[in-house]
Amino acid sequence: MVFWRKGVGVACAVAAAGLVAPAGGAQDWRGIPVPADAGNGRTWQIDNALSRDFNQSTKSAALGNAWQDRYINGWRGPGLTQFSSNHTSVGGGHLILSAARVPNTNRVYCGVATTKGTVRYPVFVEASIKVSGLVLSSNLWLLSRDDVQELDIVELYGSNRQSWFAQRSSSNYHIFERDANNRILKDNNDQKHHLLPNGVPYRNAFHRFGAYWKSPFEVDFYIDGRKVRELRRNGITDPRGRGLDQPMPIILDTEDHAWRSNQGIVASDAELRNDSINKMRVDWIRVYKPVAASNPAPRPAPAPTGRQRINLDFGTANSPVRRGWTRVSPAGGAGVSWSPGVYSRDRGTDERINEINRDFVFQSAASNLSMPIANGRWGVTINMGDRFNRHDNMRVRAENGQVTRANITANANQYVYVSFDVTVRDGRLDLEFSDQGGRDANWVLNRMSLIPK
Repeated sequence: MVFWRKGVGVACAVAAAGLVAPAGGAQDWRGIPVPADAGNGRTWQIDNALSRDFNQSTKSAALGNAWQDRYINGWRGPGLTQFSSNHTSVGGGHLILSAARVPNTNRVYCGVATTKGTVRYPVFVEASIKVSGLVLSSNLWLLSRDDVQELDIVELYGSNRQSWFAQRSSSNYHIFERDANNRILKDNNDQKHHLLPNGVPYRNAFHRFGAYWKSPFEVDFYIDGRKVRELRRNGITDPRGRGLDQPMPIILDTEDHAWRSNQGIVASDAELRNDSINKMRVDWIRVYKPVAASNPAPRPAPAPTGRQRINLDFGTANSPVRRGWTRVSPAGGAGVSWSPGVYSRDRGTDERINEINRDFVFQSAASNLSMPIANGRWGVTINMGDRFNRHDNMRVRAENGQVTRANITANANQYVYVSFDVTVRDGRLDLEFSDQGGRDANWVLNRMSLIPK
Protein backbone atom coordinates (compact mmCIF):
# COMPACT_ATOMS: atom_id res chain seq x y z
CA MET A 1 0.00 0.00 0.00
CA VAL A 2 1.47 3.36 -1.01
CA PHE A 3 0.27 6.55 0.66
CA TRP A 4 0.44 10.01 -0.93
CA ARG A 5 3.85 11.67 -0.53
CA LYS A 6 4.07 15.13 0.95
CA GLY A 7 6.50 17.94 0.29
CA VAL A 8 6.04 20.52 -2.47
CA GLY A 9 6.76 24.24 -2.47
CA VAL A 10 9.24 26.94 -1.64
CA ALA A 11 10.07 27.68 1.96
CA CYS A 12 9.66 31.12 3.45
CA ALA A 13 10.77 32.72 6.70
CA VAL A 14 8.23 33.55 9.39
CA ALA A 15 8.96 35.95 12.23
CA ALA A 16 8.42 34.94 15.83
CA ALA A 17 5.31 36.24 17.59
CA GLY A 18 4.59 37.17 21.21
CA LEU A 19 5.01 35.52 24.57
CA VAL A 20 2.83 32.70 25.81
CA ALA A 21 3.35 30.19 28.56
CA PRO A 22 5.50 27.28 27.37
CA ALA A 23 5.27 23.75 28.56
CA GLY A 24 7.59 22.90 31.41
CA GLY A 25 5.59 22.60 34.62
CA ALA A 26 2.56 20.49 35.45
CA GLN A 27 1.50 19.71 31.89
CA ASP A 28 -0.81 17.01 30.62
CA TRP A 29 2.10 14.60 30.10
CA ARG A 30 3.28 14.90 33.70
CA GLY A 31 4.14 11.45 35.01
CA ILE A 32 4.51 9.96 31.51
CA PRO A 33 8.19 9.07 31.08
CA VAL A 34 9.96 9.53 27.77
CA PRO A 35 9.99 5.97 26.39
CA ALA A 36 13.33 6.38 24.59
CA ASP A 37 16.70 6.05 26.33
CA ALA A 38 18.66 9.32 26.33
CA GLY A 39 21.92 7.35 26.47
CA ASN A 40 24.65 6.64 28.98
CA GLY A 41 25.38 9.68 31.17
CA ARG A 42 22.63 11.71 29.52
CA THR A 43 19.15 12.86 30.47
CA TRP A 44 16.19 14.37 28.64
CA GLN A 45 15.80 18.15 28.60
CA ILE A 46 12.47 19.53 27.45
CA ASP A 47 12.19 22.26 24.83
CA ASN A 48 9.80 24.59 26.61
CA ALA A 49 8.86 26.60 23.52
CA LEU A 50 8.04 23.69 21.23
CA SER A 51 6.30 21.59 23.90
CA ARG A 52 2.64 22.61 24.25
CA ASP A 53 -0.25 21.38 26.39
CA PHE A 54 -2.90 23.53 24.57
CA ASN A 55 -4.66 24.29 27.85
CA GLN A 56 -4.84 28.03 27.21
CA SER A 57 -8.13 29.70 26.33
CA THR A 58 -6.98 31.41 23.11
CA LYS A 59 -5.30 30.00 20.04
CA SER A 60 -2.43 32.49 20.14
CA ALA A 61 -1.71 31.62 23.76
CA ALA A 62 -1.95 27.88 23.11
CA LEU A 63 0.39 27.96 20.11
CA GLY A 64 2.92 30.20 21.83
CA ASN A 65 5.93 31.88 20.28
CA ALA A 66 7.22 28.80 18.49
CA TRP A 67 4.09 27.57 16.65
CA GLN A 68 1.84 29.05 13.96
CA ASP A 69 -1.55 28.17 12.45
CA ARG A 70 -0.33 27.89 8.86
CA TYR A 71 1.82 25.68 6.68
CA ILE A 72 5.58 26.21 6.57
CA ASN A 73 5.38 27.91 3.17
CA GLY A 74 2.75 29.08 0.67
CA TRP A 75 1.69 25.62 -0.52
CA ARG A 76 -2.06 25.11 -0.18
CA GLY A 77 -1.79 21.37 0.43
CA PRO A 78 -2.00 18.01 -1.37
CA GLY A 79 -4.93 16.69 -3.39
CA LEU A 80 -8.14 18.53 -2.53
CA THR A 81 -6.59 20.06 0.60
CA GLN A 82 -6.74 23.79 1.23
CA PHE A 83 -4.85 24.58 4.43
CA SER A 84 -6.78 27.08 6.53
CA SER A 85 -5.84 28.98 9.68
CA ASN A 86 -9.55 29.42 10.36
CA HIS A 87 -9.85 25.66 10.80
CA THR A 88 -7.12 25.54 13.45
CA SER A 89 -8.53 26.23 16.91
CA VAL A 90 -8.25 25.29 20.58
CA GLY A 91 -10.87 24.05 23.00
CA GLY A 92 -11.22 21.68 25.91
CA GLY A 93 -7.45 21.62 26.39
CA HIS A 94 -6.85 20.42 22.83
CA LEU A 95 -5.47 21.77 19.58
CA ILE A 96 -8.29 21.12 17.09
CA LEU A 97 -7.58 20.67 13.37
CA SER A 98 -10.94 20.65 11.60
CA ALA A 99 -12.03 19.82 8.06
CA ALA A 100 -14.86 21.51 6.12
CA ARG A 101 -16.02 21.92 2.55
CA VAL A 102 -14.71 24.92 0.63
CA PRO A 103 -17.97 26.49 -0.59
CA ASN A 104 -18.95 25.77 -4.21
CA THR A 105 -15.94 23.51 -4.79
CA ASN A 106 -14.86 19.93 -4.18
CA ARG A 107 -11.92 21.12 -2.11
CA VAL A 108 -11.59 20.71 1.67
CA TYR A 109 -10.46 23.24 4.25
CA CYS A 110 -7.93 21.53 6.54
CA GLY A 111 -6.51 22.74 9.83
CA VAL A 112 -2.74 22.92 10.24
CA ALA A 113 -0.16 23.94 12.85
CA THR A 114 3.59 24.10 12.31
CA THR A 115 6.69 25.20 14.16
CA LYS A 116 8.25 28.46 13.03
CA GLY A 117 11.71 27.07 13.60
CA THR A 118 13.20 23.62 13.14
CA VAL A 119 14.42 20.62 15.10
CA ARG A 120 17.42 18.46 14.29
CA TYR A 121 18.77 15.18 15.58
CA PRO A 122 19.18 14.06 18.28
CA VAL A 123 15.63 14.91 19.29
CA PHE A 124 12.56 13.13 20.66
CA VAL A 125 9.12 14.30 19.46
CA GLU A 126 5.86 12.87 20.80
CA ALA A 127 2.21 13.95 20.64
CA SER A 128 -1.04 12.67 22.11
CA ILE A 129 -3.49 12.62 19.20
CA LYS A 130 -7.08 11.53 18.56
CA VAL A 131 -7.34 11.13 14.81
CA SER A 132 -10.40 12.28 12.91
CA GLY A 133 -13.05 9.86 11.71
CA LEU A 134 -12.81 11.04 8.11
CA VAL A 135 -11.16 9.47 5.07
CA LEU A 136 -8.66 12.34 5.34
CA SER A 137 -5.34 11.63 6.99
CA SER A 138 -4.32 12.84 10.47
CA ASN A 139 -0.60 13.56 10.53
CA LEU A 140 2.46 14.39 12.63
CA TRP A 141 5.51 14.83 10.42
CA LEU A 142 8.73 16.76 9.75
CA LEU A 143 9.95 18.22 6.45
CA SER A 144 13.17 19.96 5.50
CA ARG A 145 12.93 23.49 4.12
CA ASP A 146 14.06 22.34 0.66
CA ASP A 147 11.31 19.66 0.53
CA VAL A 148 13.89 16.88 0.14
CA GLN A 149 13.91 15.08 3.50
CA GLU A 150 10.74 14.02 5.33
CA LEU A 151 10.00 12.03 8.47
CA ASP A 152 6.43 10.83 9.06
CA ILE A 153 5.78 9.96 12.71
CA VAL A 154 2.13 9.16 12.04
CA GLU A 155 -0.10 9.24 8.97
CA LEU A 156 -3.50 7.68 9.58
CA TYR A 157 -6.91 7.49 7.89
CA GLY A 158 -9.50 7.07 10.64
CA SER A 159 -12.79 6.62 8.77
CA ASN A 160 -15.10 3.72 9.61
CA ARG A 161 -15.61 3.35 5.86
CA GLN A 162 -12.21 1.67 5.59
CA SER A 163 -11.45 -0.54 8.59
CA TRP A 164 -8.05 -1.68 7.22
CA PHE A 165 -6.72 1.87 7.24
CA ALA A 166 -8.49 2.85 10.46
CA GLN A 167 -6.67 0.05 12.29
CA ARG A 168 -3.21 0.95 10.94
CA SER A 169 -1.02 3.95 11.53
CA SER A 170 1.97 4.36 9.26
CA SER A 171 5.51 5.59 9.84
CA ASN A 172 7.81 6.51 7.01
CA TYR A 173 10.75 8.50 5.73
CA HIS A 174 11.09 10.16 2.33
CA ILE A 175 14.15 11.39 0.48
CA PHE A 176 12.88 13.07 -2.67
CA GLU A 177 14.87 13.52 -5.84
CA ARG A 178 13.58 16.69 -7.50
CA ASP A 179 14.12 18.65 -10.71
CA ALA A 180 14.86 22.37 -11.00
CA ASN A 181 11.14 23.14 -10.71
CA ASN A 182 10.83 21.15 -7.47
CA ARG A 183 8.87 18.36 -9.17
CA ILE A 184 9.41 14.91 -7.68
CA LEU A 185 11.48 12.68 -9.95
CA LYS A 186 11.84 9.84 -7.45
CA ASP A 187 10.55 9.19 -3.94
CA ASN A 188 12.85 7.00 -1.84
CA ASN A 189 10.85 5.75 1.14
CA ASP A 190 10.02 2.76 3.34
CA GLN A 191 6.53 2.81 4.83
CA LYS A 192 5.54 0.52 7.71
CA HIS A 193 2.11 -0.04 9.26
CA HIS A 194 1.36 -0.48 12.94
CA LEU A 195 -1.64 -2.14 14.59
CA LEU A 196 -2.72 -1.55 18.14
CA PRO A 197 -2.27 -4.64 20.34
CA ASN A 198 -6.02 -5.36 20.26
CA GLY A 199 -6.51 -4.35 16.62
CA VAL A 200 -9.12 -1.68 17.39
CA PRO A 201 -9.41 1.50 15.28
CA TYR A 202 -7.20 4.37 16.39
CA ARG A 203 -10.05 6.91 16.12
CA ASN A 204 -11.73 5.69 19.33
CA ALA A 205 -9.21 7.26 21.73
CA PHE A 206 -6.13 9.43 22.13
CA HIS A 207 -2.85 7.67 21.37
CA ARG A 208 0.76 8.77 21.77
CA PHE A 209 2.83 8.84 18.59
CA GLY A 210 6.55 9.55 18.97
CA ALA A 211 9.93 9.30 17.30
CA TYR A 212 13.48 9.48 18.56
CA TRP A 213 15.50 10.88 15.66
CA LYS A 214 18.93 9.83 16.90
CA SER A 215 21.10 10.48 13.84
CA PRO A 216 20.80 10.78 10.04
CA PHE A 217 20.46 6.99 9.83
CA GLU A 218 18.73 6.13 13.12
CA VAL A 219 15.08 6.75 13.98
CA ASP A 220 12.99 4.83 16.53
CA PHE A 221 9.19 5.08 16.37
CA TYR A 222 6.88 4.72 19.39
CA ILE A 223 3.13 4.27 19.85
CA ASP A 224 1.69 4.63 23.36
CA GLY A 225 5.22 4.33 24.76
CA ARG A 226 5.93 1.07 22.94
CA LYS A 227 8.72 0.95 20.36
CA VAL A 228 7.17 -0.25 17.10
CA ARG A 229 9.96 0.33 14.61
CA GLU A 230 13.68 0.91 14.23
CA LEU A 231 14.71 2.68 11.02
CA ARG A 232 18.41 2.21 10.27
CA ARG A 233 20.94 2.82 7.51
CA ASN A 234 20.09 -0.40 5.67
CA GLY A 235 16.47 0.75 5.43
CA ILE A 236 17.23 4.24 4.08
CA THR A 237 17.91 4.88 0.40
CA ASP A 238 19.67 8.14 -0.36
CA PRO A 239 21.71 8.65 -3.56
CA ARG A 240 23.60 11.44 -1.77
CA GLY A 241 24.45 9.26 1.22
CA ARG A 242 23.28 11.89 3.75
CA GLY A 243 20.19 10.27 5.22
CA LEU A 244 17.99 12.52 7.35
CA ASP A 245 20.51 15.18 8.30
CA GLN A 246 18.72 18.50 7.76
CA PRO A 247 16.84 20.65 10.30
CA MET A 248 13.07 20.28 9.88
CA PRO A 249 9.94 22.08 11.13
CA ILE A 250 7.32 19.96 12.93
CA ILE A 251 3.90 19.75 11.24
CA LEU A 252 0.51 18.75 12.64
CA ASP A 253 -2.29 18.66 10.07
CA THR A 254 -5.17 16.86 8.41
CA GLU A 255 -5.08 16.34 4.63
CA ASP A 256 -6.84 14.99 1.57
CA HIS A 257 -4.45 12.84 -0.46
CA ALA A 258 -4.66 12.82 -4.24
CA TRP A 259 -4.04 9.08 -4.61
CA ARG A 260 -7.26 8.54 -2.64
CA SER A 261 -9.50 11.36 -3.90
CA ASN A 262 -8.55 10.47 -7.47
CA GLN A 263 -10.15 7.08 -6.77
CA GLY A 264 -13.29 8.70 -5.38
CA ILE A 265 -12.32 8.19 -1.71
CA VAL A 266 -13.47 11.62 -0.54
CA ALA A 267 -15.17 13.04 2.52
CA SER A 268 -18.86 13.73 1.89
CA ASP A 269 -20.54 17.01 2.77
CA ALA A 270 -22.47 15.23 5.52
CA GLU A 271 -19.27 13.82 7.01
CA LEU A 272 -17.56 17.20 6.86
CA ARG A 273 -20.50 18.72 8.75
CA ASN A 274 -20.39 16.02 11.42
CA ASP A 275 -18.55 17.53 14.40
CA SER A 276 -18.11 14.10 15.98
CA ILE A 277 -15.74 12.95 13.21
CA ASN A 278 -14.45 16.03 11.35
CA LYS A 279 -11.76 17.00 13.85
CA MET A 280 -8.24 15.80 14.61
CA ARG A 281 -7.46 16.62 18.25
CA VAL A 282 -4.03 17.04 19.80
CA ASP A 283 -3.94 16.92 23.60
CA TRP A 284 -0.26 17.81 23.82
CA ILE A 285 3.06 17.69 22.03
CA ARG A 286 6.45 17.50 23.72
CA VAL A 287 10.00 17.84 22.38
CA TYR A 288 13.18 16.78 24.19
CA LYS A 289 16.92 16.86 23.56
CA PRO A 290 19.37 14.48 25.27
CA VAL A 291 21.89 16.42 27.35
CA ALA A 292 24.73 15.55 29.69
CA ALA A 293 23.39 14.60 33.11
CA SER A 294 26.39 16.17 34.85
CA ASN A 295 25.15 19.77 34.48
CA PRO A 296 23.01 20.45 37.56
CA ALA A 297 20.85 23.56 37.69
CA PRO A 298 22.15 26.38 39.90
CA ARG A 299 21.25 25.84 43.55
CA PRO A 300 18.47 28.20 44.68
CA ALA A 301 19.42 30.84 47.23
CA PRO A 302 18.36 30.16 50.83
CA ALA A 303 15.33 31.77 52.41
CA PRO A 304 15.89 35.14 54.09
CA THR A 305 15.81 35.47 57.88
CA GLY A 306 14.96 38.41 60.17
CA ARG A 307 13.34 41.75 59.35
CA GLN A 308 15.74 43.17 56.81
CA ARG A 309 15.04 44.49 53.30
CA ILE A 310 14.65 41.67 50.77
CA ASN A 311 15.26 42.23 47.04
CA LEU A 312 14.15 39.43 44.72
CA ASP A 313 15.02 39.22 40.99
CA PHE A 314 12.58 36.90 39.18
CA GLY A 315 13.70 35.25 35.95
CA THR A 316 15.68 32.39 34.48
CA ALA A 317 18.18 30.20 36.27
CA ASN A 318 21.10 31.61 34.27
CA SER A 319 20.51 35.29 33.49
CA PRO A 320 22.57 37.97 35.28
CA VAL A 321 21.55 39.13 38.76
CA ARG A 322 22.30 42.61 40.11
CA ARG A 323 24.49 42.80 43.19
CA GLY A 324 22.36 42.91 46.32
CA TRP A 325 19.48 41.02 44.73
CA THR A 326 18.56 37.32 45.08
CA ARG A 327 17.70 35.19 42.07
CA VAL A 328 14.29 33.50 42.03
CA SER A 329 13.75 31.18 39.06
CA PRO A 330 10.98 28.64 38.43
CA ALA A 331 13.22 26.17 40.29
CA GLY A 332 13.10 28.35 43.42
CA GLY A 333 15.29 30.69 45.43
CA ALA A 334 14.83 32.67 48.68
CA GLY A 335 12.48 29.93 49.84
CA VAL A 336 9.90 30.87 47.20
CA SER A 337 7.49 28.19 46.02
CA TRP A 338 4.84 28.46 43.29
CA SER A 339 1.53 26.65 42.87
CA PRO A 340 1.08 25.93 40.04
CA GLY A 341 4.59 26.30 38.65
CA VAL A 342 5.70 29.25 36.55
CA TYR A 343 7.87 29.76 33.47
CA SER A 344 10.64 32.24 32.71
CA ARG A 345 12.09 34.33 29.88
CA ASP A 346 15.28 36.37 29.40
CA ARG A 347 14.82 39.16 26.85
CA GLY A 348 18.46 40.29 26.74
CA THR A 349 19.54 43.92 26.90
CA ASP A 350 19.11 47.27 25.21
CA GLU A 351 19.44 50.84 26.47
CA ARG A 352 16.33 50.54 28.67
CA ILE A 353 17.03 47.05 30.03
CA ASN A 354 19.07 46.14 33.11
CA GLU A 355 19.88 42.96 35.00
CA ILE A 356 16.58 43.11 36.89
CA ASN A 357 13.96 43.80 34.24
CA ARG A 358 15.55 41.91 31.34
CA ASP A 359 14.03 38.65 32.59
CA PHE A 360 10.86 37.59 34.38
CA VAL A 361 8.61 34.73 35.39
CA PHE A 362 5.14 34.34 33.92
CA GLN A 363 2.10 32.10 33.67
CA SER A 364 -1.34 32.20 32.09
CA ALA A 365 -3.02 30.52 35.05
CA ALA A 366 -3.40 32.11 38.47
CA SER A 367 -0.37 31.11 40.54
CA ASN A 368 0.36 31.49 44.23
CA LEU A 369 3.75 32.64 45.51
CA SER A 370 4.56 31.60 49.05
CA MET A 371 7.77 32.36 50.92
CA PRO A 372 8.96 32.38 54.54
CA ILE A 373 9.22 35.85 56.06
CA ALA A 374 9.18 37.37 59.56
CA ASN A 375 5.82 38.37 60.95
CA GLY A 376 4.88 42.02 60.92
CA ARG A 377 4.02 44.76 58.48
CA TRP A 378 5.90 44.89 55.18
CA GLY A 379 5.99 47.30 52.28
CA VAL A 380 5.79 45.41 48.97
CA THR A 381 6.95 46.90 45.65
CA ILE A 382 6.53 44.80 42.51
CA ASN A 383 7.79 45.46 38.98
CA MET A 384 5.86 43.97 36.03
CA GLY A 385 6.81 44.26 32.34
CA ASP A 386 8.20 42.64 29.20
CA ARG A 387 10.57 44.10 26.64
CA PHE A 388 8.69 42.59 23.68
CA ASN A 389 5.00 42.27 24.62
CA ARG A 390 2.10 44.14 26.17
CA HIS A 391 0.46 42.46 29.16
CA ASP A 392 -2.94 43.71 30.26
CA ASN A 393 -5.48 43.15 33.00
CA MET A 394 -3.00 41.60 35.45
CA ARG A 395 -3.94 41.27 39.12
CA VAL A 396 -2.07 40.80 42.41
CA ARG A 397 -3.79 39.64 45.62
CA ALA A 398 -1.92 39.53 48.94
CA GLU A 399 -2.63 37.38 51.99
CA ASN A 400 -5.94 35.90 50.79
CA GLY A 401 -7.39 39.20 49.68
CA GLN A 402 -6.01 41.47 52.40
CA VAL A 403 -4.84 43.66 49.52
CA THR A 404 -5.80 43.51 45.83
CA ARG A 405 -4.33 45.45 42.92
CA ALA A 406 -6.16 44.87 39.64
CA ASN A 407 -6.31 46.16 36.05
CA ILE A 408 -2.51 46.34 35.83
CA THR A 409 -1.31 46.91 32.27
CA ALA A 410 2.26 47.22 31.00
CA ASN A 411 2.88 48.06 27.35
CA ALA A 412 5.81 46.49 25.52
CA ASN A 413 9.11 47.72 27.02
CA GLN A 414 7.23 49.37 29.88
CA TYR A 415 7.79 48.31 33.50
CA VAL A 416 4.92 49.10 35.86
CA TYR A 417 5.44 49.43 39.60
CA VAL A 418 2.80 48.17 42.03
CA SER A 419 3.17 49.02 45.73
CA PHE A 420 1.18 48.21 48.85
CA ASP A 421 1.57 47.31 52.53
CA VAL A 422 0.66 43.92 53.95
CA THR A 423 0.66 42.33 57.40
CA VAL A 424 2.15 38.83 57.77
CA ARG A 425 0.92 36.82 60.75
CA ASP A 426 1.83 33.19 59.97
CA GLY A 427 5.50 33.48 59.01
CA ARG A 428 4.78 33.30 55.27
CA LEU A 429 4.03 35.88 52.61
CA ASP A 430 1.34 34.65 50.19
CA LEU A 431 0.69 36.46 46.91
CA GLU A 432 -1.56 35.41 44.05
CA PHE A 433 -0.68 36.59 40.53
CA SER A 434 -3.25 36.23 37.76
CA ASP A 435 -4.38 37.57 34.40
CA GLN A 436 -8.04 38.59 34.18
CA GLY A 437 -8.37 38.49 30.39
CA GLY A 438 -7.84 41.00 27.64
CA ARG A 439 -5.54 40.92 24.63
CA ASP A 440 -2.80 38.92 26.36
CA ALA A 441 -3.27 35.82 28.50
CA ASN A 442 -0.22 36.06 30.77
CA TRP A 443 0.84 37.91 33.89
CA VAL A 444 4.54 38.71 34.34
CA LEU A 445 6.78 39.49 37.32
CA ASN A 446 10.29 40.96 37.11
CA ARG A 447 11.20 41.87 40.67
CA MET A 448 9.93 42.45 44.17
CA SER A 449 11.28 44.40 47.13
CA LEU A 450 10.06 43.75 50.68
CA ILE A 451 10.74 46.53 53.22
CA PRO A 452 9.98 46.09 56.95
CA LYS A 453 7.73 48.83 58.31
